[in-house]
Order: sequence, then structure tokens, then C-alpha cells
Amino acid sequence: FMAQTAYADDIDFSKYTSTYGYDNLATFDDGDDRKAVYDGIYDAYEGLWSSAEDLTTEYVADSGFYAIAQLDVSAYNLDTSDLLEIYIAFQFDNPIFYYAPTSFYPPTENSQTMTLVIDEDYIKASERTRLNALVMSTVSEYETAVAALTTDYDKMVAVHDKLLESMYYSYDDEGNPSDEVWAHNVIGSFDKGKGVCESYAKVYQLVMNALGYESI
Repeated sequence: FMAQTAYADDIDFSKYTSTYGYDNLATFDDGDDRKAVYDGIYDAYEGLWSSAEDLTTEYVADSGFYAIAQLDVSAYNLDTSDLLEIYIAFQFDNPIFYYAPTSFYPPTENSQTMTLVIDEDYIKASERTRLNALVMSTVSEYETAVAALTTDYDKMVAVHDKLLESMYYSYDDEGNPSDEVWAHNVIGSFDKGKGVCESYAKVYQLVMNALGYESI
């Protein structure tokens, strides 16, 4: 479905992610099916990181969403609410995949596929490449900033303080929390220097994961 290129760097994505949500799926009676769907979601969004393809066709007209993959879920006895739980687990585990939105298109009567999408902000490969590099370099800056600290507590506080110094809360013109896509992921902090609560939380989680502290 996507044109692939080699990673610019040999990125070990497991360094930047949590497995809490994934592991929790195993507690369900249909845990194997849930984990299989999670794996499909993960593979699609990880693959997009190195994709050289520009997406040009909206999945639904005027939606602002562009399809990156369609997962066949017909083999699993999972309904839309189950798929939503799996998708949320993926999102909570993987703040590094900033381009994964909060929604997907579920199966319909005519198609037993789960359609994964990205927002129009990230349809250009050149923009994703720029933002990918920014994500990696900024996380590296956090790692360098705490490298000399010796206790877990000091490192966690230092990341907290650096985060607060690097961004501010983003509001729209009417004084409401910003609803732009970037304001709700790590790009708000890393590229704009501002964001809403979700951006703060995802940055902290991402950096903690990178430092070896699984964060959920």
C-alpha cells in the first residue's frame, strides 16, 4: 500500500514506546485476536515513518483524513467498540507516532476492514521527514540534559522542568484550548512551542520511555 524507503537511522522504536496497553490486551479472552489487530495497526504507522509517498486522496470527501492502510478484521470476532479499545491502547503506548489520529474508520456492512488514516497535516513525505528528524533530535536533547543526573527522581523532575520551559498552553482566538492536530501531539511542543494537556503528557511519556522509564 505504501512506498517504503530505508530508515534514515536504525531506529529501535521499542525504546520510545510502552507495552502496557498491548500487554493488557492479553487479559481478554480474545486477547490473541486483539493483539493481532494491534500488531497490524502498529506495523502500518511504523511503516509510515519511512514512507516516501505523498498521500493525495481523501478517504472521505472533506474529512481531512487520508488512508494509509486497511486491515482485514473479518477473521476476528471483534466489534467496533473492541476495535476502538485496541486502537486507544495503541495510541497510549506510542506517542512517537504523532501522525496517528484519535480516530479510524471501522468496518461496515459491505467491508470487514478497519481503515487507518492520517490527518492532512502529515500527507507530505517531506513534512513527515522533517518532523521525524525533529522528534528524534528533541528527544536526544532531553536525554543529554539529564545525562549527568544520577537519581531517577532528579531525571524525572529535570524533564518536567525542561518541558514546562519549552512550551506554553495553546489557546484559540476565543480563549478555548486549541483544537489543531499538532496541539494534541508531541509536535505542538517540539515544533510550535505550545500545545494543550495532551501534548504535555505525550512529550513527557515519550521522553520517559526514551530514558528507560516505561510511562503510561
